[in-house]
Amino acid sequence: MPDLSLTLEELKTALDCLVSRLNVAVAAIHKLAGAADDAFEAVRLLIEDETFRRLEPHVADNLRRSTARSAGRERTALAARIAERVTIVQSEIENQQRDQNACLQQLRLYVMHADDLLRRAARSSLIPDHVPIYGGERILKVKHRLGEVPQDAIQNQLAVWLDERVVMGRVPKDGAALAAELLSRAQGGRPLGIEMLKPKRDAIEAYMSVDRIGVSNGEGVTLAMLLGHRNIG
Repeated sequence: MPDLSLTLEELKTALDCLVSRLNVAVAAIHKLAGAADDAFEAVRLLIEDETFRRLEPHVADNLRRSTARSAGRERTALAARIAERVTIVQSEIENQQRDQNACLQQLRLYVMHADDLLRRAARSSLIPDHVPIYGGERILKVKHRLGEVPQDAIQNQLAVWLDERVVMGRVPKDGAALAAELLSRAQGGRPLGIEMLKPKRDAIEAYMSVDRIGVSNGEGVTLAMLLGHRNIG
């Protein structure tokens, strides 16, 4: 049998080594326990947030009843339930993103159609040459074209517009207002530069922005006659 006896000095050295290793292990345990407590406190603050409680009331109630120690003991079941909710929420987010993309596509087509109508109206507003004073002029002019804006910029601007409408809970009152908002937003909020011929011989400005123009009754009749003459012609 081998001799396993130790001298007093050897035993003291071995015990000192064991105590040192035990102290290191205890310090590591305390550090991990502190990190676990901090993590649980962060989770507790999260579940107490009104937004989280509104979105996930059942998860919040279950976690609110837990302590750091009970949560540690039930971590497997808690993790499984949370993972299940994460999967469901991810699926809901994907569905919402798919619906949002479809909506954005329809908005993009709508704004392109509105821009096309606006351009055609401007092209069709040419006054015949034989009309006194205004012959050869266009009743409408549009300075900025949607085709000048990159498609990805249009998509981003429409996405921002859609998010704002959801947050504010407000929609345009009619199709014309919707088209105006979308056209403006698609171009980064800058004015479209729509101008109308001001039917007045001594007008300081031959064309004025539609948000500035104001016509008298006589000027309105003249403008109506010009538009009517163009439509008949």
